Amino acid sequence: MSSPVVVIPAYKPAPCLPEMVRQLAASSEAAAILLVDDGSGPAFQPLFHAAAQAGAILLFHPVNRGKGAALKTAFREAAARFPGHTGIVTADADGQHTVADIRRIARALADHPHSLVLGARRFDASVPWRSRIGNQLTRHVVRRIAGAALTDTQTGLRGVPMDFAPVLLRSPYNRYEFELDMLLRWHSTGRPIFEVAIETLYPDRNRLSHFHPLIDSLRVYRVILGRTWRR
Repeated sequence: MSSPVVVIPAYKPAPCLPEMVRQLAASSEAAAILLVDDGSGPAFQPLFHAAAQAGAILLFHPVNRGKGAALKTAFREAAARFPGHTGIVTADADGQHTVADIRRIARALADHPHSLVLGARRFDASVPWRSRIGNQLTRHVVRRIAGAALTDTQTGLRGVPMDFAPVLLRSPYNRYEFELDMLLRWHSTGRPIFEVAIETLYPDRNRLSHFHPLIDSLRVYRVILGRTWRR
């Protein structure tokens, strides 16, 4: 099977985005790079233009619709344009993922084409508290509800088999909770999850993150509570 497609949902991305795209485009692990401008606004258009010049296929939301919606837009495009490829590698646009780690996940997906591949970070004291505490709580709840003992439930660096993209397009969630719904939907299939250790990077102490600890955490736990009530 052919190399995976790299998908990058981006809302007001980091300045390093064009260079990240350039390096990925020059590698053999990425069949294509789908970059979604999720309503970032005029100030960020030069960054997106530079990324497109570097090799990205640019998709566009006129207004911000959320990370989950951006991922679904890219998944729909990837499934339509690259159906015979191994799958999709998702990566964030805020500088948290190195090109080396993105390529590592792409290779792992090629080696394990029927698994969901997760880039797993280490959560020690150097990690910003809102990221560390949120991940620990979600890991505990996912273990209790789904029986899945995962190192990193909130990682944005993932390898998704192409045949699972249509399932994810049926998710009702459009923001950060989409990624948790992905884990729970995958777990319900009984297919394996393969974790790969990646670097733990929080540039500028995670100030570029658009995750709102209260509002977005409530959205995430709504997914968990919904699954619990249906059991």
